[in-house]
Amino acid sequence: MEVILHYFCTVILFIMKYIKTLFIIFSATLFISSCNVQEVELVSVEKIELVKMENNTLTFDVSAILDNPNSFNIKMIDSDLDLYLEGNLMGKANLINSINIKKKTSETYTFTVKTDVLDQAKLLPILIKTALTGKLKVGVKGDVKGKVYFISKKVKINMEDEISIKDDILKR
Repeated sequence: MEVILHYFCTVILFIMKYIKTLFIIFSATLFISSCNVQEVELVSVEKIELVKMENNTLTFDVSAILDNPNSFNIKMIDSDLDLYLEGNLMGKANLINSINIKKKTSETYTFTVKTDVLDQAKLLPILIKTALTGKLKVGVKGDVKGKVYFISKKVKINMEDEISIKDDILKR
């Protein structure tokens, strides 16, 4: 009987000792499960600037309006995207720097994207066509990784849009 009482008291002491930790874990789980995370929307691309062209690597600065309807900041920390120009796969596009998207705002953010071009022979005709028409069909497919506090999530991206190339972009 003493052994059972001893084990019972040990279990009670263990529970009492860790009840605060268990309560925090339970509260955090309840909070996280009740959160309704809305997707950040890409409203428009304002500017694409070719910063560097070296070997098979293109580096762009992209300015875009992003709308975060959530009541918390979201940090874009990584990407693994396939970049398509005029329907042709150009290569992998990756974020160079993370982006902190402010809560409940629709603002312009500038971020750097690095692309390793797979086939440079496809690039020249696309650049010539873009210079003549002033339009470029851009597509991206893949994953973007975002983070809120200590929770991260990958979001699938599959979008294609025709953008108007302004003279100041083509001058570079």
